[in-house]
Formats: sequence, C-alpha cells, structure tokens
Amino acid sequence: MPTTLLPGVREIRTPLAVGYAWLLVVWVAIGHTIPEPAKATGVIADTYRLAQAAGPVPRSHG
Repeated sequence: MPTTLLPGVREIRTPLAVGYAWLLVVWVAIGHTIPEPAKATGVIADTYRLAQAAGPVPRSHG
C-alpha cells in the first residue's frame, strides 16, 4: 500500500542516503568549529535562536 501512495520513493532512496552521508562527513570535518550558543554570532546565532523558538522535537515512546 505505501508504494501506491508514494511511487517515487524507490528512486530517491539512494540519493537521499548519499546526501545524509555527505552531511555526516561535513559535520565530522567542521563540526568542532561551530561555536556554542553563548559565543555564536551572525548566521549561526540566528540559527540557534530559530531552533530555540521552534522548541524541542517531540519524541515518541512507542
């Protein structure tokens, strides 16, 4: 049934996995250079404020 609802999922599965792998590589390479929220300025500080305004991500306990 899910395949009839989302027929293109099979075609995007590989590019999506490769994209996530690249994000992981970038995070490992430059993640240590991102400042803490108290020391952040510019775009990074704006991103921290946006994330705080959005609130915590709900977690399922199922």
